[in-house]
Amino acid sequence: MTGRDALVAQRDLQLERLLEAHKALVRRFEQADAERTAQAAVLVDAEALLALAEQELALRDVHMRGMRRTLDGRILEVRQWQQRTGAAEAQVAAHVAQALEQAAAVADADRRATQLRDDLAQAQRRIGQLCDDLAEAHADLRRITGSRSWKITQPLRRVSALLGRRRGLGNGKDRS
Repeated sequence: MTGRDALVAQRDLQLERLLEAHKALVRRFEQADAERTAQAAVLVDAEALLALAEQELALRDVHMRGMRRTLDGRILEVRQWQQRTGAAEAQVAAHVAQALEQAAAVADADRRATQLRDDLAQAQRRIGQLCDDLAEAHADLRRITGSRSWKITQPLRRVSALLGRRRGLGNGKDRS
């Protein structure tokens, strides 16, 4: 084997190592991309749940305000009846019972609204966590594609993609 053959063999070995490193980087990039896509899907689901919770909370608040107005009206009505006549106690008792039922319903609505607010806060915290995870994945991707080895192996990836297209292998896409 001549010196030139040895040099060619050594460069072939270096090229094979670079190609393996490139393949590992591509696999890591594809894995990070798949994780980012999954996180984005979770984020979309969380946003949809958040929107539904906000709508339900708004409806409950409107309903609760209406029930409070109705309750206030009933209480006022009861007081007027008490002032007008002491003889209509049975009627007053019925209004008081109705007002108490409505007060219980308002209390239940208040508890549900509090639970919905807690659920909303939890969903917002989860969205924040997912956004942080997504930002971290993007930073990893920028770190990989901005690395010296990524830039150095860019011509190798292009050559590999061209060779793959000529041979009918792969999709010919260069991820540089």
